Amino acid sequence: MKFHACLFACLFGSLAATALLMPGTGMCASGIYKTTDANGNTVFTDVPPASGDRRGEPVELKETNTWQAPRSSETSDRTPWIVDETGADTASEDTFVPYSTLAIVAPVHDSSLRENSGFVSVAVELIPPLAADHRLRILLDGKPAGQGSSTIFPLENVDRGTHSLIVEVVNETGASLQQSTAATFHMQRYHLPPPTPKPPPKPGPKPAPTPKPTAKPNL
Repeated sequence: MKFHACLFACLFGSLAATALLMPGTGMCASGIYKTTDANGNTVFTDVPPASGDRRGEPVELKETNTWQAPRSSETSDRTPWIVDETGADTASEDTFVPYSTLAIVAPVHDSSLRENSGFVSVAVELIPPLAADHRLRILLDGKPAGQGSSTIFPLENVDRGTHSLIVEVVNETGASLQQSTAATFHMQRYHLPPPTPKPPPKPGPKPAPTPKPTAKPNL
């Protein structure tokens, strides 16, 4: 009995799968028939019974449920991501990604510096680190005052008064890519007045005139 049940399940599943894979046919039009053999066993077959044989009973299989994933509006217009297997950078060489932090940290904004020689050490904060093809340029009162890959710039002989500092990122051709906000500082230098010229020496007293010799009388 168990053998017949297993045989029935396998045969029924095979026929059902065959019916599903047949193109252009539906489940009810697949032609599955249920009959009984000479030994009283139930048999499923796709061979229709002979004309006049009433033992064949058509089997109506229920239509299976199908589901189709909806098309997302977010992904319908999305450009496919194509991976370059050569490892080359597909981004445009002209595309510049700004640095997250670019600022003058020394001298502190609106601070006063007392340096009679006019020396100023400018420190820059940059995150992430500077790219190999980029340089930093310091602008003192809007004019270039130093350029390089270091974040420390020494400035010499800065005049007395109020000045502004800006750091900018430039490319290999010197074109500005990104600028920081301006930082202001006040340079205080001692001013020594020029020495007072000495007055000319006063003229001394005139020497007394030499008396003329008197002539002796003739005796």
